[in-house]
Amino acid sequence: MPVPNPQPSNIPQPSPIIAFRARLVAGVILLNVLVAGICWYSLHQSRIHAADRAVLTTQNLAKILDENMNGIVAKVDIAMLAVVDEAERQLAAGGIQQAVLTSFIVREHARIPEVEVFRATGASGDAVYGPQATAATTMSLAHRDYFRQLKGDPGAGLVLSKPLVGGISGKWMVVLARRINGPGGAFAGLVYTGVTIEHLTRGFASFDIGPRGTMALVDSDATLVARYPTGGDADQWVGRKLSSNQLNQALEGSPTTHVYTTFSTVDAVERTIAVRRLGLPRPLFITVGLATRDYLSEWRLEAWKLSSFALIFLCLTMGAAITIQRGWRRRNMEAEQREAARALLAQQKEELADTLARTKRLEGFISICMHCKKINNKQDSWEQMEKYISEHSDAQFSHGICPDCIQMHHPLVHRKQED
Repeated sequence: MPVPNPQPSNIPQPSPIIAFRARLVAGVILLNVLVAGICWYSLHQSRIHAADRAVLTTQNLAKILDENMNGIVAKVDIAMLAVVDEAERQLAAGGIQQAVLTSFIVREHARIPEVEVFRATGASGDAVYGPQATAATTMSLAHRDYFRQLKGDPGAGLVLSKPLVGGISGKWMVVLARRINGPGGAFAGLVYTGVTIEHLTRGFASFDIGPRGTMALVDSDATLVARYPTGGDADQWVGRKLSSNQLNQALEGSPTTHVYTTFSTVDAVERTIAVRRLGLPRPLFITVGLATRDYLSEWRLEAWKLSSFALIFLCLTMGAAITIQRGWRRRNMEAEQREAARALLAQQKEELADTLARTKRLEGFISICMHCKKINNKQDSWEQMEKYISEHSDAQFSHGICPDCIQMHHPLVHRKQED
């Protein structure tokens, strides 16, 4: 099968400098894309690690706070149980002696400075046992939900209230209460203590959660019980429900700890928040939030450094590419000049060779007659000198007569010339 002859291409080919420049630019772009990709991957992994550390930190802090809160409640509950036992002992012995029970409560209160209020009530709900205090609003607890719960449920055990303003102290607090039973099991009152929101937030302050981090105690219905840091708009949210879908899902979920990232409804700061259910009779939840801006501060510094490195690398590669291009162009021009010089030299050599080829040279020994000046042409014949030279060179002859010959051979002409 005959192979068709390739047709000559009419497409103009790029010049070497354009082709070299294109390859150089492509190389610089590829190298910088590679470096940028490595930097991006490193930053991406670093951000993931920072987020994972934030999740682990919030979970650990929530667990520690859970243990601390349970420790406080357990300590307070022990004191309350002692008061319940003393009150029930006195009831079994014929009736409560107010001075004796009050003195007992005062001694127990001194052992637990964590609580703001430590008192006991009668069956009517009047807080008549315990340290003397001036009521802020009312001395009766009959209207409180925990009072009604303990009165109607003998087996309620330890009851925690929703955040409220203490009727005696006038401060926001969480009330812990236990039922006092009479000799026949009838409701005879309750023992209660109050832990202030201020004390709870003071416990929160012992942990480092960053300048924008938060800790909060939340009721099962998303009511904010306590929050750290305090002050500003945050205090206005205590006792109010938080409108957060993620928080509601965490409160309704079965796992002990939930973690999510969202913007706070209180201050609109994005945080990674761990929500943990406390091991208490009443479903309460502790939340620990680390602000994204805080835990990514080191990552942002790393991002700034890598971005600066990538930018400097880009500038260096561009400068190197420009230097390489100029050097290549200079060497290419020098090579072209050398090639042009070689071509000129070759042309001159060729012209010289042509000239020499056209030039007839006389060399060696020439046999010439001493009298007639004929030359032996090496063919056993003698030729006139003019003919021999004309045949063996490019010289041409014309004839004339010198002054000596004129005088010798043409004396008349010579005398005329002298006259």
